[in-house]
Amino acid sequence: ARIEGVNLTSTGDGQRMALEVGAKIVNGDLVMGPGLRFVAPRHPSRISRIAPTKPLTRLMSLVLNRLPAGFLRPLLRPFMLSFNTTHLAPSPELIEEGAIFVNRKGQRFTNELDQPALAIPLQPEREAWVLFDAAVARKFSRWPYYISTTPGVAYAYLADYRRNRKDIYAEASSLEALASKLGMPEAGLLETAQEYNGYVDQEHDLAFGRTQVGSGLKVPPFYALGPAKGEVSITDGGLAVNSRMEVLGEDGDAIPGLFAAGSTGQGGVLLGAHGLHLMWAFTSGRIAGRNAASS
Repeated sequence: ARIEGVNLTSTGDGQRMALEVGAKIVNGDLVMGPGLRFVAPRHPSRISRIAPTKPLTRLMSLVLNRLPAGFLRPLLRPFMLSFNTTHLAPSPELIEEGAIFVNRKGQRFTNELDQPALAIPLQPEREAWVLFDAAVARKFSRWPYYISTTPGVAYAYLADYRRNRKDIYAEASSLEALASKLGMPEAGLLETAQEYNGYVDQEHDLAFGRTQVGSGLKVPPFYALGPAKGEVSITDGGLAVNSRMEVLGEDGDAIPGLFAAGSTGQGGVLLGAHGLHLMWAFTSGRIAGRNAASS
């Protein structure tokens, strides 16, 4: 009950409306997540405020289809990195190499390699920070170590977070200074770091049983990314539909005049990889719109 959704306005209104007229839901118990997400920027970017009008999207389509890939990549990379550093989860490798999670009190609270997204909602303000030192930071400044990615499109490294997400990026020459920047008790953060470094030296995490302890928090400067939250990204349950995206009732027959698309009309399809929910939304929306218009 404490876990929030990535999209706080996605509250199942379409499903509820259809259920009231006899529709059925398939795979309604399946949830993707919770997963880790950094909090969104307080102010939306300028490009996100641009309305996707038909002339603009036609121009974008023309550019993407006609210009050579070698020219497009550097042109598109800043936009993709803005997306990567805003909406995507940090790579598990960041934790495996030595980063830890701390709450507002500067305390560890879970085995970071287990299911931290379930533990974060139990912390003060339901938030946590990813904490690491210069040794880890150097690794995640170049390939093959990235902090987040849209596979095959763009990879975001630490410098990209420094550039694009100043609101969640903190760096300091000492743990005391870092605690001050984050508004955490210095004593709490120092005690956490000393305790964890001891576990690194012993190669055994006595507090939470973490098996890969990494290099610890030993080499200044020190870094923090956050706050991060544990959030549900997607629910894979949706109204049962046919190939025309007509909503089906409990008897399997189409409900006259009712169409559904996107996650509302997902029909029990499980879409477990990057981008598939977006493609389902685009495709099902087009099919549903055409058939609704002609019905």
